[in-house]
This record gives sequence, structure tokens and C-alpha cells, in this order.
Amino acid sequence: MWSRLCLFSRSTPWYCLSAGLFTTGQSKQEAKVNEVMPNSSKAKMYLQDISSDLSHSQLIKNASSTTVDAASMLLSQSAVAIIAVYDSYTKSINDLVELLKLHAECLGDESAEDDLWQVIIQARVEVDEKVKAVQELTGLLNTSRKVLENAAEVAYLAGCEYSAITANEKLHTTHVLVENARLSSQKMESELAQAQQHDIEDVMNLEDSKNKENSKDQEG
Repeated sequence: MWSRLCLFSRSTPWYCLSAGLFTTGQSKQEAKVNEVMPNSSKAKMYLQDISSDLSHSQLIKNASSTTVDAASMLLSQSAVAIIAVYDSYTKSINDLVELLKLHAECLGDESAEDDLWQVIIQARVEVDEKVKAVQELTGLLNTSRKVLENAAEVAYLAGCEYSAITANEKLHTTHVLVENARLSSQKMESELAQAQQHDIEDVMNLEDSKNKENSKDQEG
């Protein structure tokens, strides 16, 4: 059973709403209800019955199209964010690679090595932070992609084929752009691994040279 709602208003004696019917002199399509808020201010609420204007099929199409637009915007912003982080991550790795190359040139100069190694440590911290950011945004991107995929399916079932096609195009475009950014960072990761390996080898070779010299001095 529908509850009866009665609100007092200064302009008219009573407004009564029962079983979804407006009993005031207002139209069936719109009713204005004065509502007392906690801060004593009054807000106006408009109730509108639009089922007589549009069919349920058209309403569903409109809603599905709006949902696709919102989901598409969410995916776009998620993709832009992760691409920006990938680009920053790639740059940080490149900076670290250059520092490792410079470190090889400083081997033997303990003072320069120590100063440079502090910079390398800080660069590695920044790289690790970018990795965490990529991981977090990857989860958001994957969820946003699923949201748009579901919205596209609903749009297709609702007969809104254009929205479904648009959603699929956005899914493909964002995938390509994000994948390109990921591959660029992956390429730099390979270069970093090589630079680290070379740095380790250079340090070991320097140590071997020192040990050999010490051995010769002891023998002499």
C-alpha cells in the first residue's frame, strides 16, 4: 500500500500525494513540492512523468547512449593518466641508464663514485614509485575497459548500434595507445638491465685489477 504524503505550504492549504496521483491543481506531468531541509532552507523538487512522451524503448536507448558516453570518458581519462605515467617512467629509466654509464666513467675515483651513487639511489627510488603508479592505474584502466565493454553490450541490445560501435572504436584506440606507451617503457627496461649488468661487470673488473696489483706488490 502506498503511504500518503501531506506537506503544508503557505501558498496552498495542502498538497497530498497518494498512490502516485497528484491531487492538487497542478498538471500530471509536473508537481512542485516544498520540502523543509535541516538548515531550515526550502528546496524545490520536480516530479515529471515522461512515459507518455517517450516509449520505454526510446528511454532505454537514451539511457544506454548516455552510459556509453560516460564510460567512454572514464576510459579516456584513465588511458591518458596511465600513458602520462608510462612516459614519465620511461624518462626516469633513461635517466638512470645515463647515470649508470656515467658511473662506469667514474670508477676509481672514490669521491666521485660516492656522490654519483647517491644520485643513482634516488633515481632508483623514483623509478620504483613510477612502477607502483603504473600498477595502480593499470587496475583502474582494466576496470574502466570492462565498464565500457558492458555499456557497449547494453547499447547494442537496446538497439543503439551507433553507440555500441563508437564504444568499440574507443576501446581499440585506447588499447593501441596504451600498448605503445607500455612497449616503449619495456624497451627502456631492457636497456636498464643491460646497463646494470655492464656496471656490475665494470666494478668486478676494477676489483680484479686492484687485487692483481696488490698481489704483484706483495710478491715484489
